[in-house]
Amino acid sequence: MSHELLEWINDPSINNLVPEWGNIGQVGGCTAAGTGQDNLETGDPLSGTEMPGVLMPNGVTYHSQENAFFSWFLPGTFVGAGSKYSSNGTFVGFAKSCPPGGTNP
Repeated sequence: MSHELLEWINDPSINNLVPEWGNIGQVGGCTAAGTGQDNLETGDPLSGTEMPGVLMPNGVTYHSQENAFFSWFLPGTFVGAGSKYSSNGTFVGFAKSCPPGGTNP
């Protein structure tokens, strides 16, 4: 749910375009033919990467998905928060444009 909620907050009309990225997360393609992704989908590059669990008073531990910061999608515009480019620090560099895609260390 955190994946979709944060994507909606960041791009409610699904029209925030960014440089084409891919070969990471749930976006497997990234070729000169344009099979990468060019919209601001903050959860897609970190699909399956969870934040540390939060134990709530009801005894249930909740896990939200890590999301990429806006700065990850726009290389060279500004440095991510605390030199990190995602909410749990998995990304420490910006996205590589397609091709080749991926992320910078």
